[in-house]
Amino acid sequence: SMSPAMWDILNKIFFQDITVSEGRNAIGLFYIVQTVFTNALKLAIVPMVFFSIIMSVCGMNDMRKLGRIAGKTIITFVLFYLVACFFAAVVSELVINMGLYREFVVENLAADVTEAETSNILVTIVNAVPDNMISALGNNNKMLAVITCSVIIGVSIAAMGDKITVFKTFCDECSQIVQKFLDFLIIVCSPFSVFCMITRTFAIYGIDYLKPALVYVVVTVVLLLAFLIIAYPLVIALGAKLDPFTFIRKIANVAVFGFSTSSSAATLPLNIKVCEEEFGVDESIASFVLPLGMTINMDGTAIMQVIATVFIAGCAGYTVTPGQLVVVALLALLASVGTPAAPG
Repeated sequence: SMSPAMWDILNKIFFQDITVSEGRNAIGLFYIVQTVFTNALKLAIVPMVFFSIIMSVCGMNDMRKLGRIAGKTIITFVLFYLVACFFAAVVSELVINMGLYREFVVENLAADVTEAETSNILVTIVNAVPDNMISALGNNNKMLAVITCSVIIGVSIAAMGDKITVFKTFCDECSQIVQKFLDFLIIVCSPFSVFCMITRTFAIYGIDYLKPALVYVVVTVVLLLAFLIIAYPLVIALGAKLDPFTFIRKIANVAVFGFSTSSSAATLPLNIKVCEEEFGVDESIASFVLPLGMTINMDGTAIMQVIATVFIAGCAGYTVTPGQLVVVALLALLASVGTPAAPG
């Protein structure tokens, strides 16, 4: 292992967060690369979603088609959630019975527990319709509101038919500009940036940090992988009649990217690109379903929340009954829908 002085120098040159007081005299190369890259991606999120959904909705001549796609999408998301939460609850029950979660005493307790912002699932519906379009577009965490604005504009354009020409061309060209910028980021910058992110994560957190929570981390990671390797390929094979191995090979890039940015929002541009180019998904479908999925469809978050709740309860010495597990699973489902696509 290296000496503290050596680590300090390396940390200052490569890993240090330069925005905090300890980083005042540091260089933090990897931190800079990671932050600039992630910011550049986030820069493209709102314009990409906004213009591409306007284009895809006003391009759907048949409004019933949009309704059908929206309905199917949301039903699929809910089904996935139910499976994910059930899966996590069953495994949590097994882990409890194996007695893997030992109680441990934390020296200094965390600050006051803050209540989650959305306690009621129906608040999601209210927040989906903003009272100000500009403020909705000015916030990466109000994706549902952005989607609503673009759908309203798209539907209105479609209803007006050939009257609207200039604005349509404008949106189409804006969409192309964003795409050009994203191509540069993803093709030219991402390999280097992802390397910096992953290296920095492991360098900072190390192994010692993770030891007390190792059971939790391992259970979560194993479950997430299992869900990824079993549940999704099954649906791909049965639902989409595609070869799951080909699917996994083509989508692997998106997964690695999501892992390293830990932001579904930052991963969205690459996701849309892969779906359209590798899987031949129609642009109008991809640009509607994927942004919506990024906001609503978070199976991994739901699984993690179930396991985390049971883990915390176990460490604090509470027992969780199967009945309570059902409640936890349902709450995790609702909480995941309301979780913004911001990086952890």
